[in-house]
Amino acid sequence: MIKQLTNNEFSNIEGVNQKIILQELEQAYESMMSPQLPELLQKNPKLSIQQISAASFLVSGYSTFDPLKVSTRLYACLDSFAGTEPNHVVCKTIRETSIVKINDEILKKLHRFRILV
Repeated sequence: MIKQLTNNEFSNIEGVNQKIILQELEQAYESMMSPQLPELLQKNPKLSIQQISAASFLVSGYSTFDPLKVSTRLYACLDSFAGTEPNHVVCKTIRETSIVKINDEILKKLHRFRILV
């Protein structure tokens, strides 16, 4: 019976509750797929850190079973995130004082791995 309905016909009979639930689901999906970073980030004080070579570290924020490999240069920048200045100011300062360029995608990944909180 449902296969015979068009999208508009189905929308007309689905009811208000279904529309509200669908809207909430779409908002949750959008939030999950496009997370917003906090304005102020700081290095997670509970990090587990292991230097694996002169050029890289394994850093675990939320689980030691899921570490993130970061370069020594990026690792050295993490202390700049103290939670006292907006992220864009910290990133600008890092760009001006080192060769590391931290963009939003890198910040999101560091936040997702709970390296920056």
